[in-house]
Amino acid sequence: MMISTKPNKVTPVFQLFTRSEWFLTEILELTPDCLLVIDVKTDLVVYANQASENLYGYSQEEFIGKDIKIINLSNQREIKQHMDRVMKKYPNSHRFEAIHGTKTGKQVPVEVVSKLINLNGRKYFLSHITNITASNKLKNKISTLITQLSNQAYRDNLTGVYNRTYLFDVFLPKVMNRNIGLLLVNIDYFKNLNHTKGHILGDYILIETAKLLKSIVRTGGKVFRYSGGEFLVLLSKPGSDEPAQTAALINEKITNSQLTFEGQPVSYSVSIGYTSGLIHHPNHFSELIIQADQNLSQNK
Repeated sequence: MMISTKPNKVTPVFQLFTRSEWFLTEILELTPDCLLVIDVKTDLVVYANQASENLYGYSQEEFIGKDIKIINLSNQREIKQHMDRVMKKYPNSHRFEAIHGTKTGKQVPVEVVSKLINLNGRKYFLSHITNITASNKLKNKISTLITQLSNQAYRDNLTGVYNRTYLFDVFLPKVMNRNIGLLLVNIDYFKNLNHTKGHILGDYILIETAKLLKSIVRTGGKVFRYSGGEFLVLLSKPGSDEPAQTAALINEKITNSQLTFEGQPVSYSVSIGYTSGLIHHPNHFSELIIQADQNLSQNK
């Protein structure tokens, strides 16, 4: 039954508008986001606005009487969990993200804000659904940009391994009060190689050495460009023999490497110093560097 909108001295005009079925219908139809009303008992759609047709491809008439599972691609358990949360949060709403399916089979990421309502003694879910494809794309772009900026800040431009900034600002704070293994890997006669053979060859050897070190270091270890021709390998939670074994493996791989540069074979060697210890303070790391450097000098 339509409620009369004839004004009188008692009822404000605003109240007449908000009580008007026509006025409410216009609001529901003009909103750009989807509005669905689902019967709690049957899971069937009892109302869908025009925006729902635009997103899902079903006409408003087709939507009525359809099971909500036809568009919600989540598994039954997940759907029930969200419905239970909506019930528990009454009279407040529950917000979540999901993947919905259109009439043509297209998958669409959506944000759903749903709340429980009571109409004439029957319970319904009123769901406000927003297509978040565009916002997700923006989030991905921002995430990619942040990753690129982080790589520029924390990665060596030439070799792609971590730099000293990442070492001191990010990695060391994470391994405080933990035992680490430390290896200094120095390319022998690197400065002389650059002067006599050229920086292009020197860069090539740096890149190949970085690749080799990354292939050897297990999960939890990190490789850093420490200085011109020197790399630092840090091992998290190493076994007692792991630094020595890793050093031997690096030497073996480099000795047996078959590199070519501009059609000519390239051979080179490295000197490695290693140690391990517990880091309680940044000064302890400096002490480990000194120990590894002394060990490196002995191994030359």
